[in-house]
Amino acid sequence: MSKVKVAVLDTGLDINDDDMNGNYVYDSNFQLEDLGGREINDINGHGTFVSKTILNISKNVQIYPINIFNDSGKTSSLNLLNTLSKLTMSDMQIINISAASINSKYEKELEKVCNILNSQGRFIICSKHNRYAEKESIPTIFESVIGVVGNENIYKNNQYIYKQRNKIQMYANSKDNFIKFKDKVTHFGKNSKACAVATGIVANILKKNPDIKFNELEEILIQRSQNKEDLKIENLYIPSYRSNLIRLDIAKQIMHVINRDFSKTKINFDFVNEYSLFNNFTCIGNYNAYDLLTTLNKEFNIDIDYKGVYLYQLEDLTRAVDLIYENLI
Repeated sequence: MSKVKVAVLDTGLDINDDDMNGNYVYDSNFQLEDLGGREINDINGHGTFVSKTILNISKNVQIYPINIFNDSGKTSSLNLLNTLSKLTMSDMQIINISAASINSKYEKELEKVCNILNSQGRFIICSKHNRYAEKESIPTIFESVIGVVGNENIYKNNQYIYKQRNKIQMYANSKDNFIKFKDKVTHFGKNSKACAVATGIVANILKKNPDIKFNELEEILIQRSQNKEDLKIENLYIPSYRSNLIRLDIAKQIMHVINRDFSKTKINFDFVNEYSLFNNFTCIGNYNAYDLLTTLNKEFNIDIDYKGVYLYQLEDLTRAVDLIYENLI
């Protein structure tokens, strides 16, 4: 079975990343001359995060990285327009975009080229801008595009909500997870993460339905869409760390580790129950969450793989206890 071809319009790709070895194709015809037609090697990390997330969800894909950003991490709606125009002459099946424009003077031109790509059977998947209203996210809100945004009730990559009548139809997992870039473990989340997750979900559908049309894809997404209230119930129930003695002992040991290795002020259960484990007093946050995971692995003599861990699992004491408990039993 041939691989699903996915064009990722972003900051390029770390071509030396082991996870991407054999899973990407560089095509100079898609690169922008205005950026010097430079190599795709990613110096920012964002494009690599997107590509690795897609590949994590859908193994049978071939990533075509296209750099539309300059060395300062900036792009333009014209860069996006020119790249999409090039892709009308390609055989890409999915186009992933994590660069929504606002107040674009090329809005009409962008809508036209997206309509052309849609009529050719391409699936454009674009994230909502993280800071602006949905009506300002271009091309996310076009009818020919599947717009994607995160949702607070979605905690897993296989969960999503699809509302066909919405301007932005798809809600996917935007929760930050650990990810490696150039030998350093960092984290990736927000709407770009949700868009990458949605791209992987669509790629899995295309594997089994390679000739599917846009309306047929939407029908499948609607059929498999989950209910927000059901997700809320499913994802929020975690046994309390006080539910049994083993969990309580784990919680006490976590608190000991934090007070010993991180916090400058002694903290207790009442404090973390009110303020979580990530705050200025514990001296733990997104920036050093991986250090906490590494320390907990050593403390409990376990080997939790960072690739499967979300930051929310460490931020909340009950979830942190559950994570360790599941790896001890």
